Amino acid sequence: MRFILAFQVFMISMGTLNAQLLDAVALDSMRTYRSLERALKEPDLVYRLDLSGQKLKVFPEEIFC
Repeated sequence: MRFILAFQVFMISMGTLNAQLLDAVALDSMRTYRSLERALKEPDLVYRLDLSGQKLKVFPEEIFC
């Protein structure tokens, strides 16, 4: 849970250049990706990424590319 919160805070603070902002209802209807590999294959479709089940200690560098 901490990882998800930290990731969300990080993404909000970073801002995204080509991202479209969604309201809460639209965001709730979007798919949650739980695999970094799958998310990297479809980056334009990823609005939510939940890697909490992977017990990561650091952010994977691929997230920032």
